[in-house]
Amino acid sequence: MTLWSGEQARAVFASPDPDWAVFYAVFRRAGLVGSFRNGCIAGRRTRYHYYSLNGQTMNNRPWTDGALYVLPQERFVRPVGSAIPFEEWVCREPVAPLGKLGVAPDDFLYRNKVAVHPDGEPLVRTWLLYKLRACSIRCKR
Repeated sequence: MTLWSGEQARAVFASPDPDWAVFYAVFRRAGLVGSFRNGCIAGRRTRYHYYSLNGQTMNNRPWTDGALYVLPQERFVRPVGSAIPFEEWVCREPVAPLGKLGVAPDDFLYRNKVAVHPDGEPLVRTWLLYKLRACSIRCKR
């Protein structure tokens, strides 16, 4: 997997934000064609989420049932080096889950706010257009 900084890491990834974790649990990676973008940014008092799939992936049944794993927090660290404080934590050694919870696509609270971006689009453009795109998708449904 790739850390937010771009570093390749063999690690267990986790987040203290359950909504972001549910995205990864219900996102059907087998349906991925090209790129997807997402994040959970830690603000001072709240967290900000964004989710964007390219058009092919969005049309390729991107959701499935999945599971959340409860993991021991003390073994995880937040990667350093990012100017943006993402809620991404890693453990570079195997870790046994403390529990497991089944989840379904309807458990992903932001599913109706997933935007669509063109493949090859610069990341900053995806960020800048996220709210506009997510709103236009909701308005069409």
